[in-house]
Amino acid sequence: MPEVIQALQHVNAEHAVSYGSDPITQRVTAQLKDFFETEVAVALVFNGTGANVLVYNNKNSSYL
Repeated sequence: MPEVIQALQHVNAEHAVSYGSDPITQRVTAQLKDFFETEVAVALVFNGTGANVLVYNNKNSSYL
């Protein structure tokens, strides 16, 4: 696990702009865009539950 701690220290060493405009999200977005060969919207989440909430909220229509 030392590699994980080193990676966390590396990415948290300096100030970063707000979520979505940070270099890590931009890099992940570019990699996924290249992989899928289309435009993508990336929302990095902590766990599977967070991912499920994003999908359900974006795919289900509100009738209220």
